[in-house]
Amino acid sequence: TFSEEVFTGLGSADIVRIEGPRGDFVLNETSTRPLIFIACGGGFAPIKSLIEHAMALDVAETLQLYWMADGKTGHYLNNLCRSWADALDNFRYIPETAEGDLTQGAAIRDVLERVLPAQAELAAHDVYVAGHGTFADEAEYLLRDRGLPPSQLAVNRLPA
Repeated sequence: TFSEEVFTGLGSADIVRIEGPRGDFVLNETSTRPLIFIACGGGFAPIKSLIEHAMALDVAETLQLYWMADGKTGHYLNNLCRSWADALDNFRYIPETAEGDLTQGAAIRDVLERVLPAQAELAAHDVYVAGHGTFADEAEYLLRDRGLPPSQLAVNRLPA
Protein backbone atom coordinates (compact mmCIF):
# COMPACT_ATOMS: atom_id res chain seq x y z
CA THR A 1 0.00 0.00 0.00
CA PHE A 2 2.79 2.42 0.88
CA SER A 3 4.73 1.76 -2.32
CA GLU A 4 1.62 2.22 -4.42
CA GLU A 5 0.94 5.57 -2.74
CA VAL A 6 4.53 6.71 -3.30
CA PHE A 7 4.58 5.81 -6.99
CA THR A 8 1.04 6.76 -7.97
CA GLY A 9 -0.22 9.21 -5.37
CA LEU A 10 2.70 11.56 -4.68
CA GLY A 11 3.52 14.45 -6.92
CA SER A 12 6.97 15.87 -7.61
CA ALA A 13 6.44 18.77 -5.19
CA ASP A 14 4.89 16.73 -2.35
CA ILE A 15 6.77 16.73 0.95
CA VAL A 16 7.51 13.42 2.63
CA ARG A 17 8.87 13.34 6.17
CA ILE A 18 10.59 10.18 7.32
CA GLU A 19 11.68 9.36 10.83
CA GLY A 20 14.52 6.87 11.02
CA PRO A 21 15.18 4.18 13.56
CA ARG A 22 15.99 5.24 17.10
CA GLY A 23 17.65 3.52 19.98
CA ASP A 24 20.80 3.21 21.99
CA PHE A 25 22.37 0.22 20.23
CA VAL A 26 24.75 2.36 18.21
CA LEU A 27 28.45 2.35 17.51
CA ASN A 28 30.56 4.50 19.83
CA GLU A 29 32.30 6.50 17.11
CA THR A 30 34.62 8.28 19.55
CA SER A 31 36.22 5.11 20.91
CA THR A 32 39.51 3.88 19.49
CA ARG A 33 39.36 0.52 21.27
CA PRO A 34 39.22 -2.71 19.24
CA LEU A 35 35.67 -3.98 18.68
CA ILE A 36 34.10 -7.32 19.53
CA PHE A 37 30.67 -8.19 18.13
CA ILE A 38 28.70 -11.12 19.54
CA ALA A 39 25.54 -12.19 17.74
CA CYS A 40 23.11 -15.02 18.31
CA GLY A 41 20.80 -16.09 15.50
CA GLY A 42 18.78 -13.13 14.25
CA GLY A 43 20.88 -10.83 16.43
CA PHE A 44 23.24 -10.79 13.48
CA ALA A 45 21.05 -8.18 11.72
CA PRO A 46 21.76 -5.30 14.15
CA ILE A 47 25.38 -6.46 14.54
CA LYS A 48 25.83 -6.46 10.75
CA SER A 49 24.69 -2.85 10.67
CA LEU A 50 27.24 -1.86 13.33
CA ILE A 51 30.05 -3.74 11.58
CA GLU A 52 29.32 -2.07 8.25
CA HIS A 53 29.23 1.32 9.99
CA ALA A 54 32.56 0.63 11.74
CA MET A 55 34.14 -0.49 8.46
CA ALA A 56 32.89 2.63 6.65
CA LEU A 57 34.32 4.91 9.35
CA ASP A 58 37.52 2.87 9.74
CA VAL A 59 37.42 3.65 13.48
CA ALA A 60 38.77 0.46 15.03
CA GLU A 61 42.14 -1.19 14.90
CA THR A 62 40.51 -4.62 14.88
CA LEU A 63 37.01 -6.05 14.56
CA GLN A 64 36.04 -9.51 15.76
CA LEU A 65 32.70 -11.16 15.08
CA TYR A 66 31.49 -14.14 17.10
CA TRP A 67 28.23 -15.43 15.61
CA MET A 68 26.41 -18.19 17.47
CA ALA A 69 23.72 -20.19 15.69
CA ASP A 70 21.88 -23.42 16.16
CA GLY A 71 21.83 -26.29 13.69
CA LYS A 72 18.44 -25.24 12.24
CA THR A 73 18.97 -21.62 11.20
CA GLY A 74 22.73 -21.66 10.85
CA HIS A 75 24.80 -18.69 9.74
CA TYR A 76 22.58 -17.38 6.96
CA LEU A 77 25.13 -14.77 5.75
CA ASN A 78 28.22 -16.88 6.32
CA ASN A 79 29.69 -16.05 2.90
CA LEU A 80 29.40 -12.32 3.58
CA CYS A 81 31.24 -12.65 6.89
CA ARG A 82 33.93 -14.82 5.32
CA SER A 83 34.37 -12.25 2.53
CA TRP A 84 34.94 -9.54 5.14
CA ALA A 85 37.56 -11.70 6.82
CA ASP A 86 39.24 -12.42 3.46
CA ALA A 87 39.25 -8.78 2.36
CA LEU A 88 40.20 -7.06 5.61
CA ASP A 89 43.38 -7.75 7.54
CA ASN A 90 41.84 -6.39 10.74
CA PHE A 91 38.61 -8.44 10.66
CA ARG A 92 38.26 -11.83 12.34
CA TYR A 93 35.14 -14.00 11.96
CA ILE A 94 34.38 -16.88 14.31
CA PRO A 95 31.15 -18.77 13.54
CA GLU A 96 29.96 -21.12 16.28
CA THR A 97 27.24 -23.72 16.04
CA ALA A 98 25.79 -24.64 19.41
CA GLU A 99 25.47 -28.27 20.43
CA GLY A 100 22.44 -27.52 22.59
CA ASP A 101 19.41 -25.29 22.53
CA LEU A 102 20.45 -21.62 22.37
CA THR A 103 17.40 -20.65 24.37
CA GLN A 104 18.75 -22.52 27.41
CA GLY A 105 21.25 -20.93 29.78
CA ALA A 106 23.63 -23.92 29.92
CA ALA A 107 24.02 -24.16 26.14
CA ILE A 108 24.51 -20.41 25.87
CA ARG A 109 27.16 -20.36 28.60
CA ASP A 110 28.92 -23.30 26.95
CA VAL A 111 29.24 -21.61 23.57
CA LEU A 112 30.19 -18.23 25.06
CA GLU A 113 32.85 -19.77 27.30
CA ARG A 114 34.44 -21.34 24.21
CA VAL A 115 34.74 -18.07 22.31
CA LEU A 116 35.06 -15.16 24.72
CA PRO A 117 38.55 -13.71 25.06
CA ALA A 118 40.46 -13.91 28.31
CA GLN A 119 39.65 -11.37 31.00
CA ALA A 120 42.83 -9.30 30.55
CA GLU A 121 42.25 -8.97 26.81
CA LEU A 122 38.53 -8.28 27.12
CA ALA A 123 38.83 -5.06 29.14
CA ALA A 124 40.68 -3.38 26.27
CA HIS A 125 37.69 -3.74 23.90
CA ASP A 126 34.27 -2.32 23.23
CA VAL A 127 31.76 -5.17 23.02
CA TYR A 128 28.40 -5.25 21.23
CA VAL A 129 25.98 -8.11 21.90
CA ALA A 130 22.71 -8.83 20.08
CA GLY A 131 20.39 -11.79 20.51
CA HIS A 132 17.23 -12.96 22.21
CA GLY A 133 16.73 -12.05 25.86
CA THR A 134 18.19 -15.18 27.47
CA PHE A 135 21.27 -15.09 25.26
CA ALA A 136 21.79 -11.36 25.81
CA ASP A 137 21.41 -11.76 29.58
CA GLU A 138 23.90 -14.65 29.74
CA ALA A 139 26.41 -12.80 27.54
CA GLU A 140 26.12 -9.63 29.59
CA TYR A 141 26.59 -11.55 32.84
CA LEU A 142 29.69 -13.39 31.57
CA LEU A 143 31.24 -10.25 30.11
CA ARG A 144 30.67 -8.22 33.27
CA ASP A 145 31.91 -11.14 35.38
CA ARG A 146 35.13 -11.10 33.35
CA GLY A 147 35.68 -7.44 34.16
CA LEU A 148 34.33 -5.65 31.10
CA PRO A 149 33.39 -2.12 32.20
CA PRO A 150 29.68 -1.36 31.68
CA SER A 151 30.59 1.72 29.61
CA GLN A 152 32.27 -0.56 27.05
CA LEU A 153 29.28 -2.88 26.63
CA ALA A 154 26.18 -2.38 24.48
CA VAL A 155 23.45 -5.03 24.51
CA ASN A 156 20.48 -5.38 22.16
CA ARG A 157 17.85 -7.78 23.52
CA LEU A 158 15.64 -9.09 20.74
CA PRO A 159 12.13 -10.39 21.40
CA ALA A 160 11.94 -14.18 21.71
